[in-house]
Amino acid sequence: MLDLAKTQGERKMVKYFKSQIGKEFVPTTIHEALDRGDPSRTDCIYFWKWGAEADYSFIKKWCIANEDFNALWWDEEYAKNSRWGGITAPPMYAISVDDGLQPSFEGFVYVYDHEEELEYHLRAFEADTVWEFFAPIRPGDRISSTSKLKDVVWKQGEMGRLLIKYSETELRNQKGELIARNNSADVHVFKNI
Repeated sequence: MLDLAKTQGERKMVKYFKSQIGKEFVPTTIHEALDRGDPSRTDCIYFWKWGAEADYSFIKKWCIANEDFNALWWDEEYAKNSRWGGITAPPMYAISVDDGLQPSFEGFVYVYDHEEELEYHLRAFEADTVWEFFAPIRPGDRISSTSKLKDVVWKQGEMGRLLIKYSETELRNQKGELIARNNSADVHVFKNI
């Protein structure tokens, strides 16, 4: 692997990320963060699993917020006569459970916590995300998710040195059926020195 780390802090960051490859990310919920009594970290709380209990009311709210008025999500009679046999949630409803950015977010938190060691870190951003959908989400479903970091690589870019993290998130229903998969990449940009 190409190694573009130039400082001890950058090497430490890469070592940390590499140690996380294959491990399941378990982000801190708002309630866990507040229970810890650490008010200094409230700007780094990751909101997730809002739609994990897929009830009809939450599905409707999701559709209204996204101005998606497809009859499959709204009209029980229409949906009953479709190939799905009943109301389903829009595929992108999966984002309300888990947007696939947990590993990315953990990387942003790492930089926040170690910014004094990362003097050449310029910025970080999500670079790519690809969703695959395998089964519909139905009212009454309970959706769980797992996210794992898959790889960490350095690349030289026009903007500077790029540390790219690749991750994968899978969402399953209460029966263990795979509902959706998200593969994403986020980039940490470092100044060339």
